[in-house]
Amino acid sequence: MMGDPNIPRALRGDTTLPNATPSPYRTFSEIRNAMLSSTDNTELTFNIIIFLQVGLPFLMHFQKTTTSKTSYHARVISTRIHDVPQMWLSLEASTMQATGFLSQDERQHLLTVVGTKFEGFAFPYVGSRKEPDWAILPSTDTLPSVAAESGWSDNWSKLIGDMELLLVGGRPNIQLVLLFTWSKRVHNRVAGELRAYERTAAGDASERFCSGIFPIPEEGPAGIAVTRGELFGVSGVFPGRNAADVWELSFARLREIAARMIRAGGCVPA
Repeated sequence: MMGDPNIPRALRGDTTLPNATPSPYRTFSEIRNAMLSSTDNTELTFNIIIFLQVGLPFLMHFQKTTTSKTSYHARVISTRIHDVPQMWLSLEASTMQATGFLSQDERQHLLTVVGTKFEGFAFPYVGSRKEPDWAILPSTDTLPSVAAESGWSDNWSKLIGDMELLLVGGRPNIQLVLLFTWSKRVHNRVAGELRAYERTAAGDASERFCSGIFPIPEEGPAGIAVTRGELFGVSGVFPGRNAADVWELSFARLREIAARMIRAGGCVPA
């Protein structure tokens, strides 16, 4: 039986494309294999996808001919923009040590991880797994103390769901979740916004902070205040340290990094 003539044979069958061919066909073969083998939510990020050449016909064909899943969502985000949170927050952690806010032993205790899979969440997220874009993991804990997620604004509902899973399901460990949202505007401009969420005494997620990254607000804050206690989470601060000590995550450093990464992705800050 003949298949759709618009779909290359390698994408219609079980053929594995040669690893030596860095073509659009190979890219979408990787997407196809990931879809077939996934058992939960899977997000794939690529630097460049030649989407219109084979991507749209492939995804339409794949959804028509696959019955094991009911829906698929393809989203492309520049990895440079997506990586802004980990670049900025890793720099902030290094600056904490350089200025003496953290000692060397404290800094080594606060591991920074990117894309690490976490399990062991509490009700109603028992059995869930999550890979935050960036997190601080105290060396004696199984869940992070602070986590960050990044994505486009049209994927807002998923970002909120991720935040609630981390903050509510991650109790009592996860103290703070940062959400970075980016939106594409006319003339290739990219806007950004940062929100911080904490957990209330009742165990619910509550927005603590919201500010634009780009465009720069006229009277925006200089940064986000986080306490030493939030950084160290349930592991507790080191002896002789005050859990109420405050570090301000610098918006100036964030905007400098974000502007560079937005331009590296072929866009300009809004």
